[in-house]
Amino acid sequence: GSPVEHRNADPAFSRDLAGPPYRSGCERVLGLVPRSTRKYSAVGAALPDGTVYCGATQQGVTRRPTAHNVSGAGWFRAAQARRGFVLGEYGPDPLSGTGSLVAARPIPGPPGRPPSIMFAAIDARSFSEATALKDAPRGTTFVLIDDRGTLLGAVPAMDERIGRPLRDRALAHTLLTQRRGTADVVGPDGVKRIQAFDPVGGPAGTQMLV
Repeated sequence: GSPVEHRNADPAFSRDLAGPPYRSGCERVLGLVPRSTRKYSAVGAALPDGTVYCGATQQGVTRRPTAHNVSGAGWFRAAQARRGFVLGEYGPDPLSGTGSLVAARPIPGPPGRPPSIMFAAIDARSFSEATALKDAPRGTTFVLIDDRGTLLGAVPAMDERIGRPLRDRALAHTLLTQRRGTADVVGPDGVKRIQAFDPVGGPAGTQMLV
């Protein structure tokens, strides 16, 4: 369910989706995802012009996928331009509207033509369930933010704050300007402590900080 796991699983999905854009085959593959995990709020595939030709949410296969067009999404444009894995910024996913980070990668196709794009919207509510956060030593507070200061996950849970700017402005400013290291600053619990912070790395690059 993590961005790293998604990247490692992408090639298998991409091979299955690499043929002509037949909805039946695509839906057969993507329809398995919501049944096997709650990490994704939506998965799908879009033609080079951004028209979604198949997709699935936690409620099942999307019956009118072509009603959705993702050509204006930053992650869609980036995946086409870079021809590799990209991770979008926090926002509503293209099929269900759930707050998420969208991971995307091109589907192999004819040389010289813009690729179709496979995407998976990672439900932001699942980040607080990540093993690295939940297994923290007692008394430790973790926060996960993106490079705009948006809270993506926290332990102890702050579900009501997910998708909103980190409330502690001094902490957010320190994280976003220094990005790596330690600082004596007030944390999410309102207590001044030595806070340690670092980019998440992996496919997320420096887009997320913990």
